[in-house]
Amino acid sequence: KNTMTYSFIDHVYGKQLWDLAKEGAPQYTDSSIYELGAVIPLIIVIWSLRKSWNSLFSYLFATITQFTKPDWKKTEPEKYREKHNKFCSQMGKLIIHGVAAYWAYASCHEEHWWFFNTFSIISERYSVKVPNDPMTFSHKLYYIVLAAYHTESLLTHAFEEKRDDDVQMWIHHVVTFAVISVSYTLGFTYFGTLVYFVHDVSDVSVAICKCFNYLKFKPVYIGISFLHLIAVWCYTRLYMFSVHIIWVIYKATYIFYQQDYPMWIVACGVFFGLLLSILEILHLYWFYMFFYVAQNLIYGRAEIDASEYQDWKKKEKED
Repeated sequence: KNTMTYSFIDHVYGKQLWDLAKEGAPQYTDSSIYELGAVIPLIIVIWSLRKSWNSLFSYLFATITQFTKPDWKKTEPEKYREKHNKFCSQMGKLIIHGVAAYWAYASCHEEHWWFFNTFSIISERYSVKVPNDPMTFSHKLYYIVLAAYHTESLLTHAFEEKRDDDVQMWIHHVVTFAVISVSYTLGFTYFGTLVYFVHDVSDVSVAICKCFNYLKFKPVYIGISFLHLIAVWCYTRLYMFSVHIIWVIYKATYIFYQQDYPMWIVACGVFFGLLLSILEILHLYWFYMFFYVAQNLIYGRAEIDASEYQDWKKKEKED
């Protein structure tokens, strides 16, 4: 109750934070910047987990490629190792993002703002509803674990194989880290959770499509997974993310400004909206790259990854 967010809420609305929790609901608590300290040991746990399950994924890769029989399995050992490493990485992401998406649904599906009912956060009764509505323990734990995962991704990205969109990935990791920190410390946790969920759902589709590529599945199966990816990406990262998250953040910030709230509050809202806008620009960039994936599928180069586009163009010129 001594956090900056709680003091601000109690001052503006003149009521206790706990009164906003529904009667009979689980115990709710406010968020505190000090709780982000739990991210540090979780980073070590997540890093160890991602390293330990590679042996399981290696066995899975070897077993499935016995049936798909890719040309490069015996003739190109370097390419085999490359596809193997990428497959293990994507399988890890598939599990993490799949579990995270389900965890978000299980923790928050009964809340008034789910599913993307973010306009309910803007209320006539409160002008702008409490940005940091209380969180259940499960919701808070979900938020901190995902913060640790994205922080670990930021720290380990420098040691990963360089991609053609390496700069864009660096920007994405840094901005995501900033979004997590700002949303938790300033109280935009509901919006932050939806940002998590949008990325988790679409990343599951990305991982499935890439795994099909690396396993050398038939083009028809890769094409189906790719069309599914396009549909999910358009709905979550282009439509829901822009209309139900970014637009509502800017609308709430404008109401803050109209209600003569302190300028630092307005500035925080604008800053949070700008961070999300940068992420949306990156989403549009990667959506543009999907057209090159479609071109690869049409010309029978389904194993080519969008992030390898520049390498593919160089090989095409050499040929």
